[in-house]
Amino acid sequence: MTRWTKKLKSRWHRLSRITQAVILGMALLLIAFRLALPSLVERYVNRKLSELPSYNGHIGEVDIHLYRGAYSIHHIEVVKKTGQVSVPFFSARAVDF
Repeated sequence: MTRWTKKLKSRWHRLSRITQAVILGMALLLIAFRLALPSLVERYVNRKLSELPSYNGHIGEVDIHLYRGAYSIHHIEVVKKTGQVSVPFFSARAVDF
């Protein structure tokens, strides 16, 4: 074991059980939030697209790339409603922001 890991282990054992539980609980909540984030974003964007008065739209899967601060949207389609005819406004297999 290196000196650094011994020091870290020593500090972890000095924390109270309650503090350790709070830290582990927060870590689990952050992991759960990260796992749920793509579906939350997808639902939010689809809801906002459905609220547009003169457009219809839908997106597919959303990938969140935290390490580079980006996200990808797969299968995006936006259609403009003009009277009886719907005109394609934007369509793409994948968009990377």
